[in-house]
Amino acid sequence: MSADLAGFVVSLLVGSAVYWLDVRGRHTRERRTSAWHALTITLLTLVIASLWSEHQTVNKIVKAAVPRVESPMLRSVVDEVAALDSSLPGVAASTTTKNMLLEPLRFRLSRGIDDMHNGFLRLETSDETIGVFSQLLSRAHSVLVTSYVDPSQWWTARVGGQYDTLTWSLIRHGGRFERVFIVDDVAEAQRLRRTMLRQQARGIRVRYVLSTDLEPNLRRDFFVVDSVVAAEMLLDGRRRFQESRFYLSPMTARDFLNYFHQISITAKQP
Repeated sequence: MSADLAGFVVSLLVGSAVYWLDVRGRHTRERRTSAWHALTITLLTLVIASLWSEHQTVNKIVKAAVPRVESPMLRSVVDEVAALDSSLPGVAASTTTKNMLLEPLRFRLSRGIDDMHNGFLRLETSDETIGVFSQLLSRAHSVLVTSYVDPSQWWTARVGGQYDTLTWSLIRHGGRFERVFIVDDVAEAQRLRRTMLRQQARGIRVRYVLSTDLEPNLRRDFFVVDSVVAAEMLLDGRRRFQESRFYLSPMTARDFLNYFHQISITAKQP
């Protein structure tokens, strides 16, 4: 039964009850007065029921239009956006100009939400990548990694030192760390040999493989943490870092785990 129909039925019952209680033992004129009383009370009840029904409908619409954000972290983002929105009227610029300035922010937020719906988190800098990687490593027990990025952009750059520090911290606490370098030729392997031996001395299991010995879809730079979280660094044609993607599905992590095992088949000691 709908709320409107229920209100109508309740109004009729209330009015009938009032009339029946009021007319017992009364004369005709008194009964007419009682009928007016009953009609008035019925109408008032119907109005109250209608207002209540409308209130309930509005509540449903509001809940549907503004869903509750359960995650405290996401709720804080919503609060920050609301605070930003309330401060914008004080900005000395036209609405059109404000919209133009806010469009890059809207685009990044929208793209980030779309990425999460598609099962991954996108990071656009190596520093951001190292930051998230460090959070994962702080609780990790096993990490499997490939390295296909241009060595001059990574291992001889500042980010390479940060990366080494993180891996050493994991190994010191009893974690397992395994890395396979993917190189384009033997000369590149020779240039990286000192880096590989240094990592090996720190307890990392290090090997290398020629990219020509791998299928194209296996020439990738990625890591798998505890077999449940995977991330990949996307590279351009010159093997330079473009962005990283952290995948949220354990099934995707298993796919990358399988890639690692395939890559390891022909890997060699440095």
